[in-house]
Amino acid sequence: MSKRQPQTSHPDADKRFFYVSVGVFVVVSLFALYVVISRNANTTTATLASTPLATVPSGLTATLTQVPAPVPIAGEFADQVRKVGQMVAACPDYTDARRTQMNLHISWLLAPDTIPQYMKLPLGNNPTGRLIEGMATFTSAEWGLRSKDPTSCLLPIGKQLNLLLVATGQAAFSEFQ
Repeated sequence: MSKRQPQTSHPDADKRFFYVSVGVFVVVSLFALYVVISRNANTTTATLASTPLATVPSGLTATLTQVPAPVPIAGEFADQVRKVGQMVAACPDYTDARRTQMNLHISWLLAPDTIPQYMKLPLGNNPTGRLIEGMATFTSAEWGLRSKDPTSCLLPIGKQLNLLLVATGQAAFSEFQ
């Protein structure tokens, strides 16, 4: 019987085989990754493009994007707004955050051209009334935190805001009447 001799391996050939195997593996992996990504990207784009998110009636877009030009206040009404500003400054019952909000609304009322564009659409067709309504809401919230204390300086401010609300066609707050 003949004895088989073990094959001797060539170190250079083994290294070459290893590097070629790794190279083939990397190329196949990259190709598979490319195929998966490209198929998912096409499916997502096609699905989003063909699926309507909402149907907008004709003319609605134009209506929603028309922002009324804010009208500067003047005369007696402007004096009343300034009076509210003085009352807010003298009232210690506002928190700093609420006082800042009140002062911001007052400044927007006195200089409506400073109202940011992103605020104009939510303010609607009556920005003056809506700003005063916001001030009345802030004041009502602060007054509620003080258990609607009838001696609070917030009550006269609320009453003054009610007069301004009615003058702008908005509903008065019942708690300030």
